[in-house]
Amino acid sequence: MSDKNLKYKYVITSGWWCGDDPNEKRVRYGSEEIRSVSFFRKWKKSVLNNTQPQKILIVDSNSPTKPDPEDLNDVEFVSLSENAGHSTAHTGKYCGYMRSVIMGLTYASLCDCDYWVYVEQDALLQGEGVIEHCISKMNTPFMFGNAAGVPQLLQQSLIIIRRDGFEDFLKYLNNIELADNQMPPETKFALAASPKLRKLPRILFMPNTKNSWMRKKMRPLIRFLVARLRGYEDLPIGYGRARPIDFSDTYLYFQHASEEELSAYYTQNEDHKNLDLVKD
Repeated sequence: MSDKNLKYKYVITSGWWCGDDPNEKRVRYGSEEIRSVSFFRKWKKSVLNNTQPQKILIVDSNSPTKPDPEDLNDVEFVSLSENAGHSTAHTGKYCGYMRSVIMGLTYASLCDCDYWVYVEQDALLQGEGVIEHCISKMNTPFMFGNAAGVPQLLQQSLIIIRRDGFEDFLKYLNNIELADNQMPPETKFALAASPKLRKLPRILFMPNTKNSWMRKKMRPLIRFLVARLRGYEDLPIGYGRARPIDFSDTYLYFQHASEEELSAYYTQNEDHKNLDLVKD
């Protein structure tokens, strides 16, 4: 993973949590397989088959269950001292996901990489050279998933940030004083990547949980402003959480997979079938 002749120098980072969190308030989407220990093997194979990272870093949120040690070969695995929890209910300022993002991007910066790539632990990639394809289309320092079909301002299961965006993104991300359960990570990312959006009144981006009617009325205005003032661009591939998925696409990524979607992916990517997985 350290070939000096690679076209782009990047690291891929992700987070890790496997277990039952009694404080978790979110709905669990997709197959239970994507939350299993054995799925890490599929995730890693998806990454190695389709990308050429300098390093792979996994930031573990003090999970009670770790991946199989054999599956951690060629992977940097770092464990935090606590499980901060999901963005809907967490300790401290940042949820576990955000901690893995901040540590991963800092790691990429300290590795003197040209790009940082985040691939969420339940996300699968398709298409050899998928990251190189996305990078070749970059016109800004930031690429996030397209928000069409999802309620958030952007998608964050696959993120690419160019080196000239590392420091500013981290700086403005940390300068947002609100905790992740007060302002979701997707909104924080949009603001951290967009100087023009940061000039707008903060109240526009605050989730008004006491007035869902007002929030729904405001959503089209906020999306209109984001579309015109944002400082980032969409990944040139689908799908993240958006549906439906066309598995005949040359390049794609997706998360929250159902049993049917996993089956379609494994059929399209035959070598995944040969993995000896043990259901947890």
